[in-house]
Amino acid sequence: MRPFIISMITLGYLLSQAAWSQTPGNNFDAPIPITPKNVISSQNIRSISLDEIGTLAPNRSGFTIDSWNNSDGQFIIELFSYLPQKPNANSVFSLNRKLLLAIVEAPKLSKNTVRGSFLYVRLKHLARMGNARAVEQLIDKIPQRMRNSYIYQFLAASQFIDNQYAKACQLSHAQHAKNNEAFWHLATITCLAYNHNLQEAQLQTNVFREAKGILPESFGKLIQDIGSNNSTTQHNAKLLWKNIIIGKLLTFAKRNIELPAMRHIYMSNLSNSDVKIWWNNVKQLDTKTKLYEAVKFSSLLQASGQELPIFMWQDFLLFALNNNIPPPTALLIVLLDHAGNNKRQAEVALLSAIAIGKQKLPSVDQTLITAIVRNLNNVGLHNDAKELALEAILDL
Repeated sequence: MRPFIISMITLGYLLSQAAWSQTPGNNFDAPIPITPKNVISSQNIRSISLDEIGTLAPNRSGFTIDSWNNSDGQFIIELFSYLPQKPNANSVFSLNRKLLLAIVEAPKLSKNTVRGSFLYVRLKHLARMGNARAVEQLIDKIPQRMRNSYIYQFLAASQFIDNQYAKACQLSHAQHAKNNEAFWHLATITCLAYNHNLQEAQLQTNVFREAKGILPESFGKLIQDIGSNNSTTQHNAKLLWKNIIIGKLLTFAKRNIELPAMRHIYMSNLSNSDVKIWWNNVKQLDTKTKLYEAVKFSSLLQASGQELPIFMWQDFLLFALNNNIPPPTALLIVLLDHAGNNKRQAEVALLSAIAIGKQKLPSVDQTLITAIVRNLNNVGLHNDAKELALEAILDL
């Protein structure tokens, strides 16, 4: 009986954090007030950039148009590459969908960032998931004059991964006729073999090798097997082609990030000798333990009144994700609270999705779940907060 009572108390607390009562704009189907913050006016429609294109309007996503306001664009682009593929929690799946498809103003990026980077990172995710329908719907929103071969490559990739070979091959042949980029050449060779035209596929393979050099590893075997009448052989060949597509087109660039704490700790009000003693005890540890100790040290330092820059905590997170280390709960809460207190709506959603990852909600640290629910509610995502709180307690 006692565990049940505790669970109900916890449920009540989380739901109070989630603002159970419905307010205007929290229901996806309800109309929301038309204000400059949640609508793109017709006067601005011609100036919409590639990065702002989406399919979910604010009354369906719950995101305001300026939901990335004040977020660090470079950090957001890097963080997007770690968005969990096929999460096990329904509430995280819902957050992912909104992050990938919502109509919002793009986060501010540096002048050196490639135009369309925010759109491309979203298309990459959708293509990797094999969500060809979502990719096609997103591309349909792009004016014809703004579409390029790179964008269509994401569509073909998603169709191949989704096993829509007829559509993918039709698109590949049409694009290859216009240009001779390596992706389209490899795709048309694959399609020739898939349609049992092995002789032409082998001829085009030789043409590719002479024109562009080395073929992807095991591509020759792929050509032999993808048109096979044996379902297992063909299935394995399709998996190989999927891995080639991901490796050549759908990977994310990642910075080589060093453990970021040291220079900030040396600049603190601690004596250098104390810092050196701590570092000498830590530096020989494995990477995960070293990170956890650095986060613990920094948390205590900040709690004692030493202000540490937010980009240090952001680099802690990227360092953890780069090294496949589960981020410490204390680190995630610092970042969630900072984004929530500064009303960075979409950033809170992104951090929440990454914090939970592929875990089922009942297995996630209660302190972290509470921080996520609190900050989703703090930035106005009440529906998402309520859904996540319920799922965490009831394992829906």
